[in-house]
Amino acid sequence: MIKEAKKYYSNVTRRIVELFLDYSEEYQVKKFRNHGLIVKPIRSNSFNERMQIDLIDFRTMPDGEYCWILNAQDHFCKVCWLRPLKDKSTKEVARALIDIFGHFGAPKILQSDNGKEFRNSIIEALKLFWPDLTLVHGRARRPQTQGSVDRSNGDVQNILGSWMRANKSTNWSMALSFVQLIKNNKFNEAKQLFNLLGKNTEANDFEEDDNDDDINDNFDLVSDELLKIRDELISSKLSLSENDQNENQDNQDENDLNQRANRICKARNEVKKMLKKNKKLINSFNIGGLVLFRTDDVDRNMADAQNIFLYNFR
Repeated sequence: MIKEAKKYYSNVTRRIVELFLDYSEEYQVKKFRNHGLIVKPIRSNSFNERMQIDLIDFRTMPDGEYCWILNAQDHFCKVCWLRPLKDKSTKEVARALIDIFGHFGAPKILQSDNGKEFRNSIIEALKLFWPDLTLVHGRARRPQTQGSVDRSNGDVQNILGSWMRANKSTNWSMALSFVQLIKNNKFNEAKQLFNLLGKNTEANDFEEDDNDDDINDNFDLVSDELLKIRDELISSKLSLSENDQNENQDNQDENDLNQRANRICKARNEVKKMLKKNKKLINSFNIGGLVLFRTDDVDRNMADAQNIFLYNFR
């Protein structure tokens, strides 16, 4: 924001920019809270070394025959390419990737999640055209490995939503070129160094640990010990008499009831604490004032604003 403001104005300080954003309706409805994660970063040292791809689901807002957006982002300088897709079939994804690779060539590493549209023989066939291409898939149910492109998806949805509201149009497939241009013109330090100084810097994202072999070896050793312990427990349990087993069962049932009662009591305390906090927050609202309310993802379309303004009548 400061970089863009200095192109047209002088003596613009960070405080002035913060005041402008605080009173900007468009910024307030788009801003989101960042919940950071401590993970191991991926290192990218040059352009077109690693590309991350993902799909954005727009089936709730179809534009004619288009229901998906393919987002392909260079991991180093964050340049992205956006393509509308009719469906999430492998053929559609492969056709869009070939179109993207036709501009600067295929990257050394193409990273995606574990979706079946990315794990298919057609995608593997891309290596026939680009033999040096390496396909990498993230671990199932671990979205941290796609952190960079996931954040890019959020930026694309915010920019696209702003364009649709400003132009009063739902033809988002036509707007992808403008969204791509706006996003790629954002200031980025890695892009700045790459373009002006020609120096290599490190771009960070998330990856899984590379020591899977050592982990697997240790896991095998632990598994053998656990199997021995399990066999001993089974043999000792079989040696118990029926009376002992019935007594143990009664004790187990009593423990289960106590644990269930403790969970219910804890849940009630959490509810009371939440209600008390919400009541205190609601009482702090001024009558006739505006309240910024965050909407859940399930309650809004993909291009809708993440926040809405509410008017407090009483």
